[in-house]
Amino acid sequence: MKLTSALLTLAIATPLFAQVQVTVSKDLDSTPGIDPVFIQEIKLQKTLQAKDFKAFKDMVLPDFVVATDTLQGADEFTASLKKCEFGRNGLENHQIRMLGQNAAVINYRLTSEISCSKQNRGGRFNATTIWVLKDGKWLAQLHTETPIPATQ
Repeated sequence: MKLTSALLTLAIATPLFAQVQVTVSKDLDSTPGIDPVFIQEIKLQKTLQAKDFKAFKDMVLPDFVVATDTLQGADEFTASLKKCEFGRNGLENHQIRMLGQNAAVINYRLTSEISCSKQNRGGRFNATTIWVLKDGKWLAQLHTETPIPATQ
């Protein structure tokens, strides 16, 4: 089957998951009905808020990429965050689509409070992370954020 046909079939066949609002400060490890990929996404955000860059690197693949206004690997990304201060992060309206048995994509709205070198870099973003199941563990492959204009 061609990739385009497979993706179209997947998009049509995959139901949307319920839309929920969760802040990363809530501990969801034992909450029934929460998708493991969503839990990993929240844990990933928590590690960044805590500036636990070692735990962050344990949650991403070696060739992990962040695509925002620049492209950065895990080392570059974590180095750029060392001078940042984090406030609350909120994840809402998440949708998860399986790309196969070992890959998933999660989309959500991210509200972020962050300042780096005394400049506000927070705001509202449409965020997407691709997760890969490797050796029984979900690891992030790619994360992207697109700013949502203040008028929306």
